[in-house]
Amino acid sequence: MNRPFFFDEGEIIPRRLKGKKSRSYQPTQKGCGDCGLAKGCNSPKMEPYGKGRLDIVVVGEQPGEKEDEKGRAFVGPSGNEERSILNEFAVDMDEDCIATNAIQCFSKDKPETSVRLTCLPRLQAQILDAKPRLILCLGSEASSSVLGESVKISKVRGRVMVSRKYSCWVMCTYHPAYIIRQEKEQDREDARRIAEWDTMLGLDYLDCNVSSRLLDENRGNHWITDEADAIELFNRMAESDSPVCFDYETNQLSPFKGNPKIILIGLANCAEEGWSVKVPSKMLWGFKEAFVAFLRSKVPKIAQNAAFEINWSDSIFGVLPENIVSDTMVREHVVDERRKTKGLGWMAFSYFGSTYKEKFGSRKNMVADMSSGRYNSLDCRYPWALTRIQIGELNTFTMRGDALFRRAIPVLASMTRKGIRVHPGRLEALRDRARVSIRESEKRLMLMPAVLDTENATGRMFSFSEKDLRTLFYKVLGLPKVRRTKKTEQASIGIDALLEAVDEADDEEARPYVQCLSDRSEWSKLLSTYVEPFLALRDEEDLIHPSIMLHIARSFRSSSEEPNIQNVPHHGQFANDVRRCIIPKLDTFAEADYSGMEVRIIASVSGDTNLLQDLWDGVDLHRFWASQIYEIPEDEVDKVQRFDTKNGFVFPLFYGMDWQGTMAAPLSLKQSRARSLSRRFWKRYDGVQRWQQKKREEYKKNGWISLISGFRRHAPLTPRMIGNTPVQGPAFHVLLENLITLYEEMRRRTYLSHMVAEAHDSVLLDLKDTEIEDVIALATDTLKTSPSWLPNEVPLEVEWSIGADWGSMEEL
Repeated sequence: MNRPFFFDEGEIIPRRLKGKKSRSYQPTQKGCGDCGLAKGCNSPKMEPYGKGRLDIVVVGEQPGEKEDEKGRAFVGPSGNEERSILNEFAVDMDEDCIATNAIQCFSKDKPETSVRLTCLPRLQAQILDAKPRLILCLGSEASSSVLGESVKISKVRGRVMVSRKYSCWVMCTYHPAYIIRQEKEQDREDARRIAEWDTMLGLDYLDCNVSSRLLDENRGNHWITDEADAIELFNRMAESDSPVCFDYETNQLSPFKGNPKIILIGLANCAEEGWSVKVPSKMLWGFKEAFVAFLRSKVPKIAQNAAFEINWSDSIFGVLPENIVSDTMVREHVVDERRKTKGLGWMAFSYFGSTYKEKFGSRKNMVADMSSGRYNSLDCRYPWALTRIQIGELNTFTMRGDALFRRAIPVLASMTRKGIRVHPGRLEALRDRARVSIRESEKRLMLMPAVLDTENATGRMFSFSEKDLRTLFYKVLGLPKVRRTKKTEQASIGIDALLEAVDEADDEEARPYVQCLSDRSEWSKLLSTYVEPFLALRDEEDLIHPSIMLHIARSFRSSSEEPNIQNVPHHGQFANDVRRCIIPKLDTFAEADYSGMEVRIIASVSGDTNLLQDLWDGVDLHRFWASQIYEIPEDEVDKVQRFDTKNGFVFPLFYGMDWQGTMAAPLSLKQSRARSLSRRFWKRYDGVQRWQQKKREEYKKNGWISLISGFRRHAPLTPRMIGNTPVQGPAFHVLLENLITLYEEMRRRTYLSHMVAEAHDSVLLDLKDTEIEDVIALATDTLKTSPSWLPNEVPLEVEWSIGADWGSMEEL
């Protein structure tokens, strides 16, 4: 094992830990209900073990067979693994820690959650008696018990958290049994290294005072209902010497339809105090003027979700906030790219041990009272405190990525605000067509004989439920179970899985059943994913306002929701049907699409001389390698062959897949042919292969991979993630850099034309006919500009299409 996975060799030294005199743990009899486990084991209600010299409590999930036999926690294989990890940092588990388990009786089968909850009072009493400075939680069960809510270890590991209940730090990491269970040596080493990193990070906090993180939520919250007092506060905040966090509590999520109102305005220029201002139903001129002056002021501003505040500011006050220096939601994504960790409730809980979001409950039906005012105040105080911590977790490299995203937020918010018009008549016609097609598919299937056999077997009418479909395809029709679902391990009823089963069984009798189900599935997806959401989400002007977000995708690309405009299909049976329903608000759509951006990023970051030269010479890589694969001249390669080569050969190899992967569909190359072609490929692009190896070494040494644009993606990562993240992320970031420039220049020139959507390597513009030539010329020059952070200059090519709706675009 290579120790410097997450740290330098010099860092693995005896800890400068302040211990105390050894003491034996005094058993406690508190807690423990009757769950029945105690009756079936040798060592029931196992007591904690260890002298606790360093005030560390180690909490595992449950005693194993060896522990039950010896009557002591952590004496089996898991205990040996954990001792080894702690020994890396000169921590003796028996002398320096107190070890216990979330579930304190052995059982052969995995217990239900109710068993852990039954053990919880006993565990809590043990921890309170131990008075730890650090709790090291091993696995999900232990983490859930200590943190007080059900969590997955993948969400909480690697982050030093605060427990108010125990007044100490909490570090969650993998249970050693998880490390031992890994079948592949590489996976086992990765898991072990991650556990070492987590442990080291937790130990670093032993000398830190946890009280420095705690906010007194019962003090410092000011409730303002008088307009004169509110005006005085706005004026004072506009001249604040420190950054000001601002937050709106509103009557609905969207400011674009219905009757949007801001009910409360929250402000805080320190962590200790916050103000909540009740917004009058009829704002006096002085009230609005004073707050607009604050929004326009140069005082640095903090927001938890800047796009939300920007669009509500424009909708209600007619002004865009200036000088937003921190978006805590997006910045947290730069710090920690894991999903579902960016909500303020979770960040307040993990960073500060606060559950104020849960205490106040849902804010969907906001009432302007003192209780809501306190909530609003804390919604400002916590992001203000969080900003200081996040800044400390950035470095000069990731600050660049944070700055890029922060500058991009107003651009993406503008796309949401401007909206995209949909054609209600076309959507309704498509909805009717979809409903008829679904009924026809169901009717055809219901008339087939095997469905009647299924009804006889189940004793009920066929219902298209998962259970009935499994009975039809796997019992009645007898298809082989070629794929299983990840969660339930049941035979998959996905269309691809069923088609694969039909092919394997060579069962042409079953194929019409799968085709009927496929037709029903395709029409249902069209209806539920596009048509109905577009109709439901449109405003009074038939505009939809997709939210474009920078805090979701782990690859550091953008994502979209309500509706997901980036997911509108480009290809396939219904692509044009859906796209024809999306029309310009002004006169004409124009779409700019980068050509081969990911290949250009690979060339730039790898510095491969042949690949760089190919790009400067205008070589179409996918067409060239398609000609090699199909052994035909390049000018005879068709679109399907080029597409299959791109996705089945060029990109898989560039993203780190070995030659054997090219033997799969769509190319299905024979072994000798696949090996020969891949050798030729890597002989030509050996610089890319060396770069790939450097990224693998970077990951092995540091536990993260860097993106040239200023981001880091952290472990655990698969080989494919190591290969594609440093390419896909920067490919989008090139677009983002240039969209920022284009947005600012179009505003400066006061064009009516505007950008309405982006999808990683393309941007859609809604154009005024009188501005078409000027805007396209400006956009072309802007989009072809290489960012300064690209290490090797590459030519950027932009392809344009134009049309009266998104489904009728023609190349320009």
